[in-house]
Amino acid sequence: MKTLIEAAFDDRDNIGVDTQGDVRDAVNATLEALDNGSLRVAEREGVGQWRVNQWAKKAVLLGFRLNDMAVMDGACGGAPGWDKVRLKTHGWGRSVSAKPVSAPCQGRSCATQPTSPRASC
Repeated sequence: MKTLIEAAFDDRDNIGVDTQGDVRDAVNATLEALDNGSLRVAEREGVGQWRVNQWAKKAVLLGFRLNDMAVMDGACGGAPGWDKVRLKTHGWGRSVSAKPVSAPCQGRSCATQPTSPRASC
């Protein structure tokens, strides 16, 4: 995956929402590995020593090119919002996804006023 992601990143001007095949599969697999913890962008090698997996960072950036903006239900304290990345609570049901799971709404575009008192859209 590393080689494929590095090559795709070098050719990123030709990567977009219509890109399919090996590039999309490699980016999705890398994002899944980051999400489940089997891969890290930075790994500690010793006290004060870190190794950065630059190719994993590039996969994250390519993910933004591969995915178009979409309405995300519950993205902002229960209110719909626009984003390119699905919430971790996607598909969990309204009762769970209505609760904020990260920094409340900052950097997100909310379509309506949030229902959560912690949200600050």
